[in-house]
Amino acid sequence: MNKTADTILNIRNLNIYNKASGLQLVRDMDMTLRRGESRALCGGSGTGKSITLKSIAGLLPGSLSETALKKQVTRRIGFVFQDPVRALDPLCPVKKLLSEVYSFHHPGADADVWIKEIFERLELPSALLTEDRLPRMLSGGQCQRICISLALATEPELLLCDEPTTALDVSVQMSVLRLLKELRQEYGFGLIFVTHNLAVAAEICDDIMIMENGSITEHGSSREILHNPQKAYTKKLVGSILTVPK
Repeated sequence: MNKTADTILNIRNLNIYNKASGLQLVRDMDMTLRRGESRALCGGSGTGKSITLKSIAGLLPGSLSETALKKQVTRRIGFVFQDPVRALDPLCPVKKLLSEVYSFHHPGADADVWIKEIFERLELPSALLTEDRLPRMLSGGQCQRICISLALATEPELLLCDEPTTALDVSVQMSVLRLLKELRQEYGFGLIFVTHNLAVAAEICDDIMIMENGSITEHGSSREILHNPQKAYTKKLVGSILTVPK
């Protein structure tokens, strides 16, 4: 296998700063990801997870700056945001939005055919094909599936997920996680999944990076991190996983 050819993300010495205060938010981040691999970025709030993800996607706000010794990222990136309802245009019906995005990336292709196929694959209501609806008319889980559909419209080599189940009802979180896992196996894209929940990370990703105060403090397979954590902060995260009372 040509590992270099399969590399879709290669970052070395990524540093991110707040321009106004000079505060360093991410320091000396190294990350390499190949096609089909999945990785979770885990840590508490404010540890630099989401900012790192936005840097990879080129979505950093103007208030932040970054430096990197090397930052090689595939251009075919899909992004799934934390709040699916706010991520969608509130005034644009979802089928129309999907059609516009797909047609932009695939000029001349039949968007309706693709939308019908993706609705079936993601188990979205077939009624949306004939009765287009605004995001507020859909459930949170349906809106997140629309967001995933939008990300897939780019045929991504790399899918970035910023806590995509946090805003969802507990009853639909697992179905969305299962869907993302199946889609990665089906489409072969690389996946970076940001979460503060190690149990979620282990469910969907092959390996886990622990972030603390803007730095990667531990990195290993999901099994290693859960069952043999080395750092005190990682042990604290593992210990915070809820278990079913006996």
